[in-house]
Amino acid sequence: MKKAVQSAAKLIFAAELMLLPLIVIAFTMPERIVAALTQLGVDFPRLPMAWIAQDQRAFLAARGLVTPRVESALWLFSAFALLSIGSAALRLLSGPLLFDVVDWRTILKQRKTSIPRFLMGWLVTSSGIWAAVDLKTTLTTPLRGMLKNATTAYVAFETFIFVSAVIFFVEGLLGCIQMVFTQQRAPAPG
Repeated sequence: MKKAVQSAAKLIFAAELMLLPLIVIAFTMPERIVAALTQLGVDFPRLPMAWIAQDQRAFLAARGLVTPRVESALWLFSAFALLSIGSAALRLLSGPLLFDVVDWRTILKQRKTSIPRFLMGWLVTSSGIWAAVDLKTTLTTPLRGMLKNATTAYVAFETFIFVSAVIFFVEGLLGCIQMVFTQQRAPAPG
């Protein structure tokens, strides 16, 4: 039973990581992906867009940057945001089942990373969630040109950053939970 549960937890982790290459593939042809899903019965105009994508759409619409291609990209952003949040919840529930498979203390020791450095990296990386959804700060960064001239590419980029940050946040949180609430394993003999 324990092996089956661990296998399911590993499958959830693999599915979470598969979101990243799927983003790259989907954003090469957002209109085609949305059209294909529409053919399968998905009615995008009737679906509520994730709150994050709604804010993005309002921000872009106020600047006259919403085209049919950008609209499709925003639907993909919405879908990937919801998938990443859903997989993050599943990882948080299943992650402790893998604590005897993945030992964060050993990983940090092998990479010669101190716990404070790990925590700082985790917090900085996790801030990508905020950075990906706060378009107002984009107007003051070098990405401003990308936002105005290649809006679909920008939406793809922010989707990749958001999903990556969610993954890093959850995995780092699981690492913190493991280091705080579990005993260190004895080294393997040999």
